[in-house]
Amino acid sequence: MALMMGKYLEIKTGTSIKQVRKQLWKVHVAHLLDEHTCKTYVMQMNARELANPILIDLLEPSFTH
Repeated sequence: MALMMGKYLEIKTGTSIKQVRKQLWKVHVAHLLDEHTCKTYVMQMNARELANPILIDLLEPSFTH
């Protein structure tokens, strides 16, 4: 099943599964602690900033509840 999913992603995105995996493992959310104020700041990456917008379209749900 995993092999089929990998091939599907390769065909749909036009990139290798290695590149797809590399994009998905990038840091998407960071929690930064300010030790002076003890406040935590959350920085979140916009998913559209990934190099392959087709991959993001495949990962986003196409239905609503």
